[in-house]
Amino acid sequence: MVLDPNSSNFFAIVIEGIKQPFIIDGKGLKSLLRKYLRKIASLQRRLEGAKKKGFLTHLLEERISRLWLKVKRLLRHFAHTVSNQILELVLKYGVKKIYIGDAVKNKNRESNLNSIADQIWSLLPHGKVKEYLEYKCKEFGIEVEYICEVYTSGVDSSEGGAVSKETYTPEAKIKRVLFRTKFLGLLNADINACRNFLKKLGKFDLISGVLKPKRM
Repeated sequence: MVLDPNSSNFFAIVIEGIKQPFIIDGKGLKSLLRKYLRKIASLQRRLEGAKKKGFLTHLLEERISRLWLKVKRLLRHFAHTVSNQILELVLKYGVKKIYIGDAVKNKNRESNLNSIADQIWSLLPHGKVKEYLEYKCKEFGIEVEYICEVYTSGVDSSEGGAVSKETYTPEAKIKRVLFRTKFLGLLNADINACRNFLKKLGKFDLISGVLKPKRM
């Protein structure tokens, strides 16, 4: 099983030899995070203003702390739910090893970035899902590892050859949603990246993940 981490499509999933790919939807989580982060940003502006004027700030600080606690609980609940869904697929299809794109290493901290979008990406709990999967899969003898994502988003997964700079054709992506392949027509771009993970693992085929993704 290979998993490509993203934002609105929290994880794209392809299982070797299985035509049906899956996408774990992250839009609902992003919407909630956006709401909380805007509230936190508003309170932080008020906090800075209060400090400059010499006002008491402990009530504002407590409200900000409570909101961060809500965010942490939300992320933990989402990560557990997603790891359980993935584990169900793992057991259903007899998966022996899971690979997750490594673009999400060292994430999941409270972010000081200015952009709300950047903060959301920083907070999305891909790493936590990997952590939960590791201990949930351990009793079944299933390993979970990171895999290098370099060039996977811009290579045609329907053609043979290595996933490399020489085969990198990002112009084949259509509005970041679809990828125009030579032999399989249009594929979801994230699913195409997953298929390229399989190529990197020496598992190239024209079967895995070719159907319309099932959203979870």
